[in-house]
Amino acid sequence: MIEVIKLTLLVNISATLLGMLFGLLLGYQLYFMKSKIKYLLIYLTKTMMGLPPVVLGLVLFMLLKTNGAFGFLHILYQPISLVVAQTLLIIPIVSGNVYQLLVSKGEVLFFTLDMFKLNFINKIKYSLFEFRNDLIFILILGFSRAVSEVGSVMVVGGNIKDHTRIMTTALANLKSQGNYNEALIYGVILLLIAFIVQFGLSLLNKEEDNHENF
Repeated sequence: MIEVIKLTLLVNISATLLGMLFGLLLGYQLYFMKSKIKYLLIYLTKTMMGLPPVVLGLVLFMLLKTNGAFGFLHILYQPISLVVAQTLLIIPIVSGNVYQLLVSKGEVLFFTLDMFKLNFINKIKYSLFEFRNDLIFILILGFSRAVSEVGSVMVVGGNIKDHTRIMTTALANLKSQGNYNEALIYGVILLLIAFIVQFGLSLLNKEEDNHENF
């Protein structure tokens, strides 16, 4: 069980951080984009926010299998394939929420920053600082998506014992075997992990608010 918990934390945290990074980049790119296809990309991003995980898993499996387009990477049924699957699920959630955040709050902020003649990079840095509490909430959303994922990681990871088995796939496996008590233990531990991580991020959010009030 310890190895399953360790792999779960490694996969979920790695995917959350990567999804947050790429999601931020895509969200800002969508906001500042002037191309005619901007709104098409926005609708596509919103659609991907509701992408069924098992569909993503199937597509990844076809791409990563031996004769697939990325078969040469040899990462199918490896822990990294779990990270890839979860990252791809998190990216549209982060980018969609970041774009919406910028639409609702960015115009006034960037207009003000333009008055101070800041360059583009400094404006981005300041906006990240200004929206830090909102971004922490988006980070929590991303982690929630990762920690609850089972469909895509089951397909690309194979739920291999002591290799690609994480808590959600272990729980599903135990349930299918009729080991309901052990499955329930895994479920409680998974909920506890999610609570600890999200509670810690929420505390960070509150600390930022306290500093602002002070």
